[in-house]
Amino acid sequence: MAKVQQNWLLRPVLVLVGGLSLLMAGEGRVPKKADPSPRSRQVEKAKATSPPLIGYLETKDRVITVVGGSKYTVKTKTGKVLAENIGLDKLQARFPDLYKLVDGSVAREGKLSAVR
Repeated sequence: MAKVQQNWLLRPVLVLVGGLSLLMAGEGRVPKKADPSPRSRQVEKAKATSPPLIGYLETKDRVITVVGGSKYTVKTKTGKVLAENIGLDKLQARFPDLYKLVDGSVAREGKLSAVR
């Protein structure tokens, strides 16, 4: 009969220890962060799909941005966009002097330089 009384006392203690361990395990969880806003996801997607930047060529009054896929953006020194994401054929038609500069340029040691 003594063993039966010990089992009766042991059961509530085990249930209490088990319940406390479950509560303690739940406290260590880090809450999930909220999903980023749709706008930030669009910006990340645009960054992922945009071609890589190769470099810049500067003249006295123009800045040419060279990106992967043979695309060029021409801006004034003040930042006004004159042409955006154009190919070599359109660059030659609209800006023949800049085309000559780009066509004869070579990338060396992280810098673009004109070959003459």
